Order: sequence, then structure tokens, then C-alpha cells
Amino acid sequence: MSIRIDAQSASTYVDVMVDQALLACGLVVGPLFTVAYLAEGATRAYYRPLRHPVSSLALGDRGWTQTANFFVAGLLSLAFAQKERLVAVGGLIQRVSVTIAWAWLAVLAVHTLGA
Repeated sequence: MSIRIDAQSASTYVDVMVDQALLACGLVVGPLFTVAYLAEGATRAYYRPLRHPVSSLALGDRGWTQTANFFVAGLLSLAFAQKERLVAVGGLIQRVSVTIAWAWLAVLAVHTLGA
């Protein structure tokens, strides 16, 4: 006994899986970013989270870890923003998600270029 899946069903299934993956990106980006910078901050001898900004973790020999954290969080936010754009074309959600995407791109640019 074999199960037959036509092209339409397979396409719909893939679309649903992609939608769920993009929404999951938005779900995990905040906690993942927070855990990553708290863990990195805990390993730094003179880092004080109430005194120093998170971006100061991108300085020094181990600064690449915080830069990677910014990069991954930016990519996850962009993926989620793309899904939100597809859901609410022309609405408030689209403008907010595009603003979030541009903000993360700016953060990536600043940390990548070292400006």
C-alpha cells in the first residue's frame, strides 16, 4: 500500500512548512539574542550589564561572538519580517516589520564595518 502525493499537495505542504519556519524565526530571535549576550557578558571579567551597552561585547579578542550574535539575530528578524510582509501587504504590520528589518540591517552594517 503506497501513499500518493500529487504536486499540488506537496507544494501546499512545503508552503506551510516554510511559513511555520519563518514564524519560528520571529519566535526564537528575542530569547536567543538575549541568552547569547547574557552568556557572553557573564564570561567577561569587567563587563557590567547595567553599565555597559550590549554592543560593547563586540570589542576585544572575543568580539566576534557578539558580532555573530548580531548577524544571526538580524537574519532571523529579516526572515520573520519577510513572512509578516507576505501576510499583511500594505498594512501597519508591513511597515513595522520593514522598520525592524532596516534597523537590524543598520546594526549589522555598523558592527561589520566597525563604524
